Amino acid sequence: MFWELPQEVFDMIVRHLAGNDLDALSRVSRSLHAALAATIWTGIHVDLDGSDGPIYGSRLHCGNVTRCANIFRRPSAATRHATRLTFRCGFDSFRSWKAPCPHGPRPGTGASWQPAVRWWDERGQRCFNTVIVGATSIVKSLGENQLHAFSWDIGACVTSELIEELGRQHLHLQSLQLATDYKCPGAPEDERRMIDLSPFQHLRRICWTAPAPHHIQALADAIQNNRHHLEELDLDLHDGVYLEAAMAEEYGWVDDRDILIDILSARNRPSSQPVFPSLRVLRLRSAPFDSESTSQGLYRAIDFGALESLSLLDCRRSEQFLAMLRESPTRINLKSLEIQTSTHTGAEVGRFVGSFEGLVDLFMSVGVSILRPPQEDLWHCLSSHRATLKRLVYHKTILLDWVFGPEGIASLEVVAVGDFAHGRNGTYLHNIFVCRRGDSSCWESGCRAYEVFDARDTEHKHEWAALVHPHRSFLEACPGGSFLPQKRYAF
Repeated sequence: MFWELPQEVFDMIVRHLAGNDLDALSRVSRSLHAALAATIWTGIHVDLDGSDGPIYGSRLHCGNVTRCANIFRRPSAATRHATRLTFRCGFDSFRSWKAPCPHGPRPGTGASWQPAVRWWDERGQRCFNTVIVGATSIVKSLGENQLHAFSWDIGACVTSELIEELGRQHLHLQSLQLATDYKCPGAPEDERRMIDLSPFQHLRRICWTAPAPHHIQALADAIQNNRHHLEELDLDLHDGVYLEAAMAEEYGWVDDRDILIDILSARNRPSSQPVFPSLRVLRLRSAPFDSESTSQGLYRAIDFGALESLSLLDCRRSEQFLAMLRESPTRINLKSLEIQTSTHTGAEVGRFVGSFEGLVDLFMSVGVSILRPPQEDLWHCLSSHRATLKRLVYHKTILLDWVFGPEGIASLEVVAVGDFAHGRNGTYLHNIFVCRRGDSSCWESGCRAYEVFDARDTEHKHEWAALVHPHRSFLEACPGGSFLPQKRYAF
């Protein structure tokens, strides 16, 4: 029977169950409920999407936060298992709100944009305050140092009060993920209190999407305080050009200041000792590499011989960094590489990919073909990874018959076509992924060695749904759009 399974097998089964299936299984008996409590309650996800409106709703749904806060005010054996707390709202809500920050356009800048939905009215402000009060209450209700990971993934302000409570209660936090509004001017001067991340000295993962100018110092301090044990760093500057211009206007930055190097505190560091000796995952988006000093500073700060995963997404002039890394004496041991660019031909990307071996995951989106014909050059670049490559994203026309054929890449299992980013795998048309079927004998019998699935095909969902969750990083590679909507201001 079920209880006769070894604990390792039981845990393996549980890890592959979706949330609804776990909930159903926990209701079978009291014994199963107790056995699954730790798994079910480990991660608390508070969804802020409006549940009573259309898919493109225009307001936060603060009721979920209030209900969750009321549950945690009455501690139970189940809630004591919670180690991850996430507040999030969906991609579609970002696109509809246009202006998620309650502080509105920056005063005195002559902002040229106007939100399509003016939802930060008095009612919207009350809703935002309810979210903050509820989130602070949940953080306070959890036991001391109970949380290991905290995520504020709503694209709106994270207040100093919430961060202060998090710092008081959960000093041993290991993962901090924030998605804020990069155009937020902050609270009025008489109310403003800068975010202080200095209490968090044990972070192994820092992820910040769209930091505002007044967040930069807090971000730099957090990275500096955790540099010796930081294992994963994910920075999405969203609009690095705007950020540098805003820093120059508000904080008197001169033209030669480098936003990325200043955030990493990597200026004038000796080359013998990397700033981040434990870093294994680096993901940068919209970080400008305009000067040679940026490339040199990043190279000195990070041990690229130990780095396992590198992502450079829409990083202007990143090709000069790849060229420097390729020509350096460091032996590259990357297992995962994600490159997205539309500003150059991608020739340097191809040369960099072909300069080392051992990639398992390769995600590429380049402006034009690397060489002509594009397929021939792509396969030439991949030849050094033929024995190890398992997952490939290439945002160009590729020859599936070759890839899955007897002369193709035998280790490759899945190819995605479309834009699956930000959870859009079930929302947009023409998103497909191609899966290997059988082996080379398929070709000998005249059968196609791969099968094509449409992400909207509910009839055959049971055949492809299992690929979505374990391969999320693969499906969301090289996103086709920004996480937050672009807004324009005139300085």
